[in-house]
Amino acid sequence: MLHLYPLVEDQTAGHTYLASVAGLSFYEHGTYGDEYGLVLKWDGKFYSTDFYDMPDFQEAEDLKNSIKMDQAKQEVTS
Repeated sequence: MLHLYPLVEDQTAGHTYLASVAGLSFYEHGTYGDEYGLVLKWDGKFYSTDFYDMPDFQEAEDLKNSIKMDQAKQEVTS
């Protein structure tokens, strides 16, 4: 199971762009670097992920589908 955790600190913390995989942009954390899971930027917000290495294409696709399902659930319940 994949997990995303919204980052509550300043969204402009200087995260360093690493690469995009399957249309998702991944960053290194601006304060903790590689001692922290990769940061994902989605819909203008940064999220902490469980990935410490760049995900492969299928992992990123799974993450993207999980995000879309979560968003659809939130729209139904709101």
